[in-house]
Amino acid sequence: MPAVSGPAVNPLSDGATPASAVLVPSTDGKLRLAILPMDLDTGITGADGAVLAENLQGQFRNPAYALIERMQILSLIKEKHFEGTGLFDSNSAGTIGRLASADCLLVGRMRKLRVTFQISAEIVDLHAKIKEHGVVFFRNLDDTPRQLADLAEQLGGTGERRPATDYLGDAMRANDLAEFRDLVASTAVDLDALPDHRCPLYELIVSGKVGSDMAVALVDGGAKMGKVTDGKTLLYLAAQNGLPDVVRAMVKKGVPVDVPNPQTGQTPLCAAIFYRKPETVAALLDLGADLDHQDERGVTPRQLAAKVDSPRVTAAIAAHAAGPAK
Repeated sequence: MPAVSGPAVNPLSDGATPASAVLVPSTDGKLRLAILPMDLDTGITGADGAVLAENLQGQFRNPAYALIERMQILSLIKEKHFEGTGLFDSNSAGTIGRLASADCLLVGRMRKLRVTFQISAEIVDLHAKIKEHGVVFFRNLDDTPRQLADLAEQLGGTGERRPATDYLGDAMRANDLAEFRDLVASTAVDLDALPDHRCPLYELIVSGKVGSDMAVALVDGGAKMGKVTDGKTLLYLAAQNGLPDVVRAMVKKGVPVDVPNPQTGQTPLCAAIFYRKPETVAALLDLGADLDHQDERGVTPRQLAAKVDSPRVTAAIAAHAAGPAK
């Protein structure tokens, strides 16, 4: 492994790094790696950060690194009174690493989301940048050993890293809304692409009402909403599929309520009217949709409603025109 040099200071450092500092492998050609106790979120019971690190160290296999004796690390932490101070992305971690003559640190954090546990870990060069990273999600603490084995493979290069978006796809297929919301909130998952390059928000919208709550979670979590598929915007598709909650969420996040389809100029209100989705028609009108917006042919949603002649759509338009009930 080539030496890494440079004046950049890692956030883990608690002091200035000399400009001449060079990361030098140990004499056997391996980098000395210190695996630190994992930080645990407040409220996690039945797990111990030092034990998690020990289990991870027992399964870590990467020929580029020589592991520093675990008891040496624990002794330094105790000597410096760093117990319980949190070592993930902190100055304390850098201090321990230098005292242990480490070239790199493995730091990790276990979080408890709503129903899901997340363990994230990084191998960090003391003088430069993140060298390896991994993340796992799971529901049951009893599954921790297996998840640590997976994490060790991700960090150690002995196995294929599972894309975090795989977990998102699993939750979608299982229709597990609670876990899906956890993944969105974790910030470790790309909200805009599944491993097979499909767009999660598009997939949920076209699935209809079964995907409505997950789609809202994605929108609220910051998913991109500008995708156009077959000439239709995502807001148009949400209106077409009768998803008023998704429509409200998207407009609240800044999508123009009358955003036209690029090819036809039709607005989401046209879709809700044509596909006879009265609740979505009402939602769009309440959000300020224009009944007299002309498409490329000069046809307005009001004219389209007369042509479609749906009693429920007509009633929704009339109720909006009448204003709030007194």
